[in-house]
Amino acid sequence: MPSGVRIRMWTRLGMTLIAATVVFLGGCATNIVDSTVSNKGNWRLSGDFRDVARAADGDIGTAASSGDNSTASIMIDLGKPCMFNTIILDHGPDHERNFPNRISVVTSYDGRSWNNVYVVQGTRRITYIPLLTPTLARYIRLQTLVKNDEPWTIAEIYLQ
Repeated sequence: MPSGVRIRMWTRLGMTLIAATVVFLGGCATNIVDSTVSNKGNWRLSGDFRDVARAADGDIGTAASSGDNSTASIMIDLGKPCMFNTIILDHGPDHERNFPNRISVVTSYDGRSWNNVYVVQGTRRITYIPLLTPTLARYIRLQTLVKNDEPWTIAEIYLQ
């Protein structure tokens, strides 16, 4: 393995360990086993969705909907920087066709500089977005990249 690749690998590992330490000491996790991010009651959601708060209200029977806006986006402010590596979008039991064809995941630590983290295909009923590396961010923006035939519905968002 070339030395430049080893240096980048060790640098990335070091940054991940530093970020995990900051998150742990900063209070996102109450103990080492707790995988929850911040309490959903502290999240602030905004975007192109009707009833956007329903995407994180804890009730799978309610849902936020993009309506006629086929290239909708939703932004989540977690309230403080938190570490996560999976985003799960539950489109709801009554909305099996209401998922985006392609979703872009963009994150920010401070709300000013943004990082394109991942692009994934939406799937029926539940869309799992496993991130390749743990991500430390306060803001998460999810946006459709391809026009959808049906409105995008999010009954619940989960972060792990």
